Amino acid sequence: MVLIKFPQQTSVYGPQQFNSKINTDTAIASQLTLLSQRGSEYILGETSIIPIENSI
Repeated sequence: MVLIKFPQQTSVYGPQQFNSKINTDTAIASQLTLLSQRGSEYILGETSIIPIENSI
């Protein structure tokens, strides 16, 4: 088991918050809209939060 402590003023998104942010980001949303208009399909996969060195 690994404990990762963040400073109190640091906000860290979990998988659900990260997915929500992707869905509301205008740059990403516009690209997904373009894909849909051209007949392509996209599926958002499961999001995993992985610690790498001093970040996640």
